[in-house]
Amino acid sequence: PKRLFSLAAAVADSQRQPWLGIYKIADGLWWYIAVRDGQAILPDGDVIGGEAEIYAARERHSGFGDWTYVEGNLDDLSALVQGIKPSPVFALHGAPDGLLAAAALAIIVVVAGAGGLWWHAHQLAAQRARQLAMARIHALLEQQQVKKALPSPLLTTPLPDAWLAACDGAIENMPVSRDGWTAYRVSCVGDAASIVWWRMPGATTAVRPRGALSASGDKVFQSVPLALKHAAGRNNGQPLPAEESALFALLQGMGVKATIQSASSQPPASTLPGGKLAGKTALPAPQAQVHFTFPVAPFFVNWNAVPGFRITRVAMRADGWNVEGVLYGR
Repeated sequence: PKRLFSLAAAVADSQRQPWLGIYKIADGLWWYIAVRDGQAILPDGDVIGGEAEIYAARERHSGFGDWTYVEGNLDDLSALVQGIKPSPVFALHGAPDGLLAAAALAIIVVVAGAGGLWWHAHQLAAQRARQLAMARIHALLEQQQVKKALPSPLLTTPLPDAWLAACDGAIENMPVSRDGWTAYRVSCVGDAASIVWWRMPGATTAVRPRGALSASGDKVFQSVPLALKHAAGRNNGQPLPAEESALFALLQGMGVKATIQSASSQPPASTLPGGKLAGKTALPAPQAQVHFTFPVAPFFVNWNAVPGFRITRVAMRADGWNVEGVLYGR
């Protein structure tokens, strides 16, 4: 299969090994590389991220050996790439004479011919490596510019307290029963509240709650828009690990267990190994999915205390309120 060039592999032998390198690629964008002896790049030693994330990654590795520490910027990294050279060719030394000299000369001629072709191919490969490495750096910069041009999801989604207030306003005056129909399921998802009404004995569809009727005629699905017109967000998020810690602390203080799972589909350019260039595809914000069950109605908790938290769904259940949301980092 066709192999693509790895920038990390290319610069691995540019410093005394083992070494840890941090390079500032652009505002808010840093690259971290961790190289062991023998140009071995650690599995998590080739990472793109924010300053705090990158220095935390280096801190995790710093206790594992006698490292050389290197820091630089895009110019320094570009200089390393421009300086990429093929491995040296070891020459034969000595002065044979007689028949041995003739035989040696013949061998040298043959080897030199093959070696010349190999050296030429190796030089072309090194040149191609430099070009691909620089293309990768420029692609990362383009992606960063696109990301900066897009509004943060923290600005485009309402604060959790405002969202829950809109949800509460849509369902607080909803009766438990209406015309023989019982509110069986109540939830808020996105920009609407949803109520599922079940028909009780004696009730008919002649008098029923507003909404879509099920195929059996025994359920009604009602949707009530949430009043979110003026519910603006606020872009004051922290690095994702700090957001996760803050939400855990808030919930643990109330005796609530939660599951916080980082999104499986991370940015395609989160590392610098070879791969298909993502062009101008925007990088999503670091995020994690959140799920927990709250024992009482969650409308009276200061969820805004976790700046990167956004609630996407609440649903009333027999054991409490099921809450789902997203944590956004920066």
